[in-house]
Amino acid sequence: VKWEGYINLFRAGEYRFEAELRGKAKVTIAGKSVFDATVTDAQSKLIRGPSVTLPAGTVRIIAEFERVSGAAQFALSWAGPLFRLE
Repeated sequence: VKWEGYINLFRAGEYRFEAELRGKAKVTIAGKSVFDATVTDAQSKLIRGPSVTLPAGTVRIIAEFERVSGAAQFALSWAGPLFRLE
């Protein structure tokens, strides 16, 4: 599955993304990889991505998910300069 669209970042700064994941997921924002992980275990895992600096404004977002055999899960959360993990 591939989702493409735009997100409005109100403030430039450090952002962090994490996901409860079972499968293969990649998220790119403003041309930067902000999350890229694969989990093939029987249970999903919480995977934390690195902090990345993103610009303010309306930027492109691409999220890709590939299912592995068995149950699939991809629940993405993020935190930024003005907000805690949500």
